Amino acid sequence: MCRPGEQSTGKRCQEDRCDRNASKNFSRCHFNFVSLDAGSVEKGTGSVRWACAAARDGDETRDERRTGGSRRAGGPREHARPARSRKLQYIANAVDALRQFYSDRGFTVSQSPPENQVPVSQQDSSPDQTELRERHYNATVIERIDCHENLARFRIRPDAGVPVFKAGQYVTLGLGYWEPRLEGTQEEQVPEKKLQRVAKRAYSISCPLLNEHGKLAPVDSLDYLEFYITLVRAAEGPGKAAPALTPRLFCLGKGDRLAIGKKVVGAYTLGEIDPQATVLMLGTGTGEAPHNAMTATLLSRGHRGRIVNACCVRYLGDLAYYPRHLSLMDQYENYRYLPCTTRERINTDPSMPGYVGKQYLQDLFTSGKLAQAAQDPLAPGNTHVFLCGNPAMIGYVPPGGQPPSTPGMLPLLEAEGFRQDHEGGGPGTVLFEKYW
Repeated sequence: MCRPGEQSTGKRCQEDRCDRNASKNFSRCHFNFVSLDAGSVEKGTGSVRWACAAARDGDETRDERRTGGSRRAGGPREHARPARSRKLQYIANAVDALRQFYSDRGFTVSQSPPENQVPVSQQDSSPDQTELRERHYNATVIERIDCHENLARFRIRPDAGVPVFKAGQYVTLGLGYWEPRLEGTQEEQVPEKKLQRVAKRAYSISCPLLNEHGKLAPVDSLDYLEFYITLVRAAEGPGKAAPALTPRLFCLGKGDRLAIGKKVVGAYTLGEIDPQATVLMLGTGTGEAPHNAMTATLLSRGHRGRIVNACCVRYLGDLAYYPRHLSLMDQYENYRYLPCTTRERINTDPSMPGYVGKQYLQDLFTSGKLAQAAQDPLAPGNTHVFLCGNPAMIGYVPPGGQPPSTPGMLPLLEAEGFRQDHEGGGPGTVLFEKYW
């Protein structure tokens, strides 16, 4: 067993502050007051844990001079502020404003880092394990960034280099059944015949969105692959097999080895999209991963139409990329990131000031709130839709299947004139990826 505490030490990121226009930018960056930058509300304690305004590796620059210029739809904004960068203005203002929002209502506000860089981990190196790794493994973890104990971003470099692929595609990751499992996860009985085999699972390739200078970083500019992964501690329901991969994956740190598929595959890609069209991406949890890669690709192409990336999560702390999305919104006028939650007190406690109820993407779409927040009609005549995540959100019903009592996005979109993408895309089409 590897112990969770062995992976918990992190480097605290610096905090950047900006006092101007907090209320104005708070309303711009927050969707119904249910999101913030990688923080979390502690259930039942009346306490809000706050993250730093800056992300660890791309958002720490404080005094960056920029040349003056004009604001251009679909392209990076150039600001005429001579001394101080506005790169983190929306992030810092959102933190300050939401801090005040909760503080005024009697909550205790504290600080905590949003991203923890996991230190170097030493895989056991018995002769047998060394031989098995040399036989099966072909990639190295170059960085692991923990968002919280059950959510992390893994940056992995294949030995053969990063293959050419399209944003939205996936590849398999694998670890041997001989590897240790994270302490506190479901126990696993591994048959002897499996002890020299590799447990594998497919993961969509994500994207850090920003490079070390806080500028756009599309996937084709990187020398590694980034994955956005949730730790599955136990199977759902009694009698089911223990999850094989993530309890082992979350034992890894920088320098550790693993297996990666030789080919990146998948049809969940952007295809040909008119530069003026609206692109709507709806995801749940780590289903945001391919949408992040798509977002960076569209922006790098100079896409001029509205790009809307909406993600539904249970808790605020599950928004691992949130500060980066805010920075992109600051740099690109046509980009909107719209996160929402379902299990925070503001979603579940009617006595909570500002109570909004559970914010599901289906409800936000049918009520018109999604279009309002996107500042776009999201009409089928000019909109391409991408769905990735929980099957209940997607709402696909196979031929002859029984529709669920609560419809997913597919039937709701079809009722508005959209159609499933069977013939190569085009405005008004919906492409979806079932995430499990």
